[in-house]
Amino acid sequence: MMDRAVDIISEKFSEQGKIPKEMEGYIASFGMSIRQSGLLTATAFYENKNSEKKKNRSNLMLAILDLIKDGQENEEDSLFEYVRKNKDKDLLLKEKIMDAATALKMAMRVFEFNEESMGEE
Repeated sequence: MMDRAVDIISEKFSEQGKIPKEMEGYIASFGMSIRQSGLLTATAFYENKNSEKKKNRSNLMLAILDLIKDGQENEEDSLFEYVRKNKDKDLLLKEKIMDAATALKMAMRVFEFNEESMGEE
């Protein structure tokens, strides 16, 4: 999963070998958000389209979806929708998402962080 996480970060977030500094905070707080609020609530919060936060937060959810789907075609266009439709079918869904988030967090360590904010909408 780690190899794929590096590829996803490189494709979706890297600009000249650097990723936005705020990504580190987003991924670090995602796991705790799941523990405190639950999986569905946390994914809804991170995908909030009306938020004034940078778009990278919702793109991070798409990166997690890519990792848990392991390159397979996605019917859903958001992690929130995937969780909503599969939470009762997949008993290991929370664990898969936490593993994907951890892989992304570890994969970020091979990139430099760009101090300038990126991805504003």
